[in-house]
Amino acid sequence: MGAALVPPFSRLMHVAKGPLEVYQNLDMVRLWDSGAGDLHPACVFIQAAPKLGVNILASCVAENLGVTEFIEEQVKPIQLKYGWSKPGVGTAFGRGAKGGFSFRDIGDPACLVPSGVSSQLTVAKTIAAMLGGSFEPGPQDWTSRREALLAGFAKAGKGDRPRFIQLDPDENEVLIKALAGRAHFPKDQATGRIVGSLEAAKRASGLYMHPVMALAYGLAVLFPAEQLVQPPTWPAKPRLGPKTWLGA
Repeated sequence: MGAALVPPFSRLMHVAKGPLEVYQNLDMVRLWDSGAGDLHPACVFIQAAPKLGVNILASCVAENLGVTEFIEEQVKPIQLKYGWSKPGVGTAFGRGAKGGFSFRDIGDPACLVPSGVSSQLTVAKTIAAMLGGSFEPGPQDWTSRREALLAGFAKAGKGDRPRFIQLDPDENEVLIKALAGRAHFPKDQATGRIVGSLEAAKRASGLYMHPVMALAYGLAVLFPAEQLVQPPTWPAKPRLGPKTWLGA
């Protein structure tokens, strides 16, 4: 009951027919959401380039787990399964694995906020300690993140690629369900109107909101909406109007 958070999403156009190719010359980018109270973290693995698009290779989300347990029980096993290791570390095997990868971590700015346990402990530091690398925060404002989501999923692909964003069908079960409507803006039962606030969507969507938020942080950094939306090619008279791509 409500409206999908990402209306342009289509299983037919965005979910690949088979496993996506993994490219050795591209960074492996991990996108993070710290979760609610650091108990429902999410991680999305992507590779991206302007001429290719965004390949969402895998995603995972925890239910009532801290980030340490989440990394040990879900993130590391995915990397081990497909041989996604750092350069020179371990033996690569599995899908697309011919050697190590360079990693980049982007996500929720809340990952930089100290936890209640220790003023020195943050989700970002835990990620760096357990997986290596450094953490890059995405934008705090919801408008730029949602615009990046909408623009990314609306953008056409090149050649035989149906859309700019493609999801691997095998390792994105929760994220696909979330994009298909489980992550949504609820409907007010009294008025029948859609409640379009981020807070309302989080309450209504529960666990499904977290991998979509992780993806939104990454898209807003790598492919802001203004880079994806093509300007009109016809002459247009100057006019006053909304300043954002969403028209808000």
